[in-house]
Amino acid sequence: MALPKNVESKHTRPSHPLPDDILKMSRDETVCQYCGISYLIHNEIKLLEDRLKAAEVELKKYHGMEKREEELSQQLQLSTSSLSVTEKRYQ
Repeated sequence: MALPKNVESKHTRPSHPLPDDILKMSRDETVCQYCGISYLIHNEIKLLEDRLKAAEVELKKYHGMEKREEELSQQLQLSTSSLSVTEKRYQ
């Protein structure tokens, strides 16, 4: 599946090849017997999961922000008009 033209791929090739000792290991030596995921990518998956959780927490901070901004804008307009009326009274 190709990425849309406006989406940039973040995938990069490793800059350092794996050592020969690891490349020569059998699949049984590099795969988790429980889940079947290669140990070589298991750590990377866990790091990505942690980054995803952190991003979700960050997004929760912004949830509802547009509504709050609109409410604050309305309050500011009311305060500004009220101040304007008060200034006119004392001129």
